[in-house]
Amino acid sequence: MLVTKLKSVTALLVVASLAATDTGHVANTLMAQGQTAPAPRPAEKPADQKAPADHPLVPLNQLGAGKYQGFIGGLYAEGKNEPWGAHAEALRRVSAQVEPLDPDGKPDAKGTIVLAGIGASVCRQVFAELEKTGPKSPGLNPAVVFVNCALGGQDVNKIADPSQRYWTQANKTLEARGVSSEQVQIAWYQSDELRDPRADFPGRPQRLKQSLADQMRLLKKHFPNVRLCYHSARHTTAFMPNDAGKAKHAEPRPYHVGWSVKWLIEEQSAGKGNLGFEGPDAVAPLAAWATYFWTDGDKLRQDGYRWTREDNVKDGVHLTEAGQKRVAKELTDFWSRDAFAKGWFSAR
Repeated sequence: MLVTKLKSVTALLVVASLAATDTGHVANTLMAQGQTAPAPRPAEKPADQKAPADHPLVPLNQLGAGKYQGFIGGLYAEGKNEPWGAHAEALRRVSAQVEPLDPDGKPDAKGTIVLAGIGASVCRQVFAELEKTGPKSPGLNPAVVFVNCALGGQDVNKIADPSQRYWTQANKTLEARGVSSEQVQIAWYQSDELRDPRADFPGRPQRLKQSLADQMRLLKKHFPNVRLCYHSARHTTAFMPNDAGKAKHAEPRPYHVGWSVKWLIEEQSAGKGNLGFEGPDAVAPLAAWATYFWTDGDKLRQDGYRWTREDNVKDGVHLTEAGQKRVAKELTDFWSRDAFAKGWFSAR
């Protein structure tokens, strides 16, 4: 009996003395003494690598002043969902400067205000519909012309390609519509970074924000009179099938795009990031939100907005015909009602 107790005590002492060493070494020592090794404890996650379930995705405009992984929500700074402060004043000034221009970019009462779609395939779908139905919008300013400059498959990398293929095609599209690059004053932008497979937060949206800033500067370079660029981020891809080939579109990546746009606007409003939008040294248009698209699957947002499976085709990324019509109408409704946009969008 005494020998057995001594063996047990010895085993416990061995475990204690080897607790900080290799688990396999502890197990081998115990087995040599006729004892059963304890089951190894699961490895603990570092504190900054929590499971996705620990951070449910919440629409930015629903999050408001609440926080997601330590970052304040809202479409604009300080958790607000409407333009305010210096940004609102800038929107008022810049919107008031939009006027019809001739092909050389000079003011002309009989000229044109080009509203261009810039981005990838979903943007192309939406603007294809806007080219058809936008001109029928009630009360539309007759000077406004919708032009679809978006191209399928053009993520931020391809739009920024030094070959300028995207912009060459955009100019051809404008020419085909009988307008010029100097007449583009408004843009609606939608694209994403599809080469970087990482989905870390806040890393991914911060990297994408830098890419979006580059895109805004490219807009100004190729369309010298562009004054405003509206964003809507992306719709959810929660209805996407389990297809490894589409992983670049999977959540939470579309959700992150909203954060990128939010931070882009905040950075520009604070006078940071080389995004000046006024005066002879302007290098970018003023960025602002149009409608915000993202939802948690088909869950109804607090503002009553809901995205459904019927709005997407089977790939869960692109839009059905009904989805295209819906989004086009949401945008024209926004521009016709927005306190700043309606001055140039609606007939005076």
